[in-house]
Amino acid sequence: MNDSAYLTGIQGWLDRRFVSLADWSLAHPRTVIVFSLLFLVLGFVGAAGVRQDNSMEAYFNAADTSYAAYKSYVKEFASDEVAYILYAAPDREEGIFDLEVMQGIQQLTEAIEAEVPFVRKVISLPNVEFIRAQGDDILIEDLLEDFPDSQAELSEKRALALSKPLYVGTLISADAQYGAIAVEMTRTSTDPLESLRLDPEAGDAMANLYPQAADNVLDAILARPEYAGIQFWVSGDVPMNAEYNEVIEAELGILTLSTFGMVVLVALLFIRSRWLAVVAPLGVVLLSLVLTVAFIGFLGWRINLMFLMVPPLLCAVGVAQALHVLIARQHQLENGAEPREAIRLAILKVGTPCLLAAVTTAIGFLGMSVSSLRAVHELAFYSAFGVMCAFFLSLTLLISLSARSGKATTAKPSSPSRMRGLLEAVIRINLRHPRKVLAIFAVLLAVAAIGLAWLRVDFNFLHEFKASNEWRQHTEKINNEMGGLLSVVYLFDTGEADGIRNPELLRHIEKLQGIAESFDVVQDSLSIVDIVKELNQAFHGGDPAYFRLPDTREAMAQLLLVYELSGGEEMNDLVNLDKSKTVLQIRLQLVGASRVREFLNEMEATIGDASVQGVNTEISGIGLLWVRMADYITSTQIKGYLAVFTLIMLVMALVFGSLKIALLGMVPNLFPIVLALGGMGWAGWNLDYFRLMLATIAIGIAVDDTIHMLSQLRRDFADTGNYPEAIRRSILAVGPAITGTTVILTAAFLSYLMSSMAVLASFGVLLAGTIIVALITDLFLLPVLVLLIKPFGRETGPNSRA
Repeated sequence: MNDSAYLTGIQGWLDRRFVSLADWSLAHPRTVIVFSLLFLVLGFVGAAGVRQDNSMEAYFNAADTSYAAYKSYVKEFASDEVAYILYAAPDREEGIFDLEVMQGIQQLTEAIEAEVPFVRKVISLPNVEFIRAQGDDILIEDLLEDFPDSQAELSEKRALALSKPLYVGTLISADAQYGAIAVEMTRTSTDPLESLRLDPEAGDAMANLYPQAADNVLDAILARPEYAGIQFWVSGDVPMNAEYNEVIEAELGILTLSTFGMVVLVALLFIRSRWLAVVAPLGVVLLSLVLTVAFIGFLGWRINLMFLMVPPLLCAVGVAQALHVLIARQHQLENGAEPREAIRLAILKVGTPCLLAAVTTAIGFLGMSVSSLRAVHELAFYSAFGVMCAFFLSLTLLISLSARSGKATTAKPSSPSRMRGLLEAVIRINLRHPRKVLAIFAVLLAVAAIGLAWLRVDFNFLHEFKASNEWRQHTEKINNEMGGLLSVVYLFDTGEADGIRNPELLRHIEKLQGIAESFDVVQDSLSIVDIVKELNQAFHGGDPAYFRLPDTREAMAQLLLVYELSGGEEMNDLVNLDKSKTVLQIRLQLVGASRVREFLNEMEATIGDASVQGVNTEISGIGLLWVRMADYITSTQIKGYLAVFTLIMLVMALVFGSLKIALLGMVPNLFPIVLALGGMGWAGWNLDYFRLMLATIAIGIAVDDTIHMLSQLRRDFADTGNYPEAIRRSILAVGPAITGTTVILTAAFLSYLMSSMAVLASFGVLLAGTIIVALITDLFLLPVLVLLIKPFGRETGPNSRA
């Protein structure tokens, strides 16, 4: 076969450029290696300033209306981030109302308030605001203002606490077996970096930043021996964000090293030169990864949970690219070529397909740039950058390293004979039963289509972690026994000072609270209505019949004035300074975003049907942001996939010079995506913000092998003029390489199983399965389609049999 015959058109021009690049890299190996080391050092310098951030700010743009509303609420009503501590004393007869245990809780409350940084206030049973009547006056004091001297006195306080609706479900369970401590913070994870430092002079190490600094001190306090008889479960915004930070920090290195270890082991099976199989991929992957992190730092972005998928991805893609070059080089060496000529011929054969594969993979990542989720949008660009770095290094650094490697001997004869036997079987099936092969794929496609109809967009932060994760276990315990941890806030703006005294508004809020609490996902709610009811009851001698709203604005104003004069502070979190605005705070269980959406829709309908004239109602809180994330997932999946499909098809049409060939090449790449998504539907798996990227990433990676196979098929058909013979030659020539890259990619993606994040582990399994199916379609479906459609023109050569 004369390869010069194919140096025409765009592909010919690219082939010549790659050969020239190979010649230069072979002639200047030391220069390439020195510059690579220089880039590595500069990359480490640029990457050093990149910090972690897994707050909501990492996922939402500042201009996002829902996020802007949340920021506005936090600015006017203080941070809504909390650490929530559930406690029990199962070994004590009186449980949490054991005198010694309650003394410990009082001491713990004071310690947290005094020692934990960034704390605004701590609320527990000993210090919760208690409203009671004293003669003609209303007295507001702590529930345990005068701490009981005896167990009998404390038992009386137990009955008193259980009689107050405000406490039950928030600070004490209905059966009094569990108590809780709410730690409210002065900061949110969306605050500017300078305000998150514990020590302004200590830098931006994670331990010096909120929320990690607060969580570390809180954990240390709870571990003190004086609280050994009390059992604690800790959750809330602060521990959750801290857990994400710890996972990112701990698993970046583990996932990177484990992935590289696995892919190097696989590479050793396919590359005879063991030195080259280890050093070349290591150099390509390490430099690509460092430059990618430096790219993130250059743009002022931060590393978040999404970045965890990047090291295995770059490792897999980089090694796969290198493997195509090294296997092609080895093939030329086995045919008697000298080492330098072998690399030139290898680049001539795979250079353009590798470029096309890198471009389509990068397009797959860039398809995610349409996402309104900031973390996904940024991932699209820095992952695409990393892929192109890996490609460029595969054709420069790898070539220079191979120039310093001696001539490789042929591989062990047993390995290629087994591979050739499998590929010969594939050829026989394709050539003898093409329509049966097509029918099998059609049936699988129909089954997958049914599963697609059952696919839902949903996610739950709680289920992102594996069941063995301590934070998840603590959160599930709190969800089952006590208050919700997901905040939804309704803000009512009257537009005038003291407008919250309007009885009609308060009755409207009371109605909304009643509807909200009828949902099983709602654990508790709090509004000015609760405090006013408590005041009204206390004002009437504690008569339960008066646990209701007063009828007139004057009575409302009187109660609020008495509350202020009595030193009440709880209401400060529910109204703004001029009392023109008030909020309804609702805490939900950590459930799926779809259930939160159902709740919000019902509440929205109620507000629309019974709004108060002159009052503007807005919704905010983390719960709303969850729903917005689900909305963005849906739109991204559709827009991103259409964009990726179109761009990849256009690139293939441009390089191959045929829209027909491009369309044919997309068919075997659509099939694995449909099968994966349909399989998720059958299995009952939802599309979360990780799995939403499956289609765009998978098609970008899967199309790589299709490109190599199509390029080889076209070359072999031009050489033989016969489709069966071209198929036979192409499968034998490209089959080992695409099988090897598939094994490497699968090994890399299965490394995600080592993560403590269930969402990342399931994504790795899905992606690995999709890549395996893509190999099957490239070995069976693509050759059968070529045989039946004949996209390269009429046959001119003699018939042949496999």
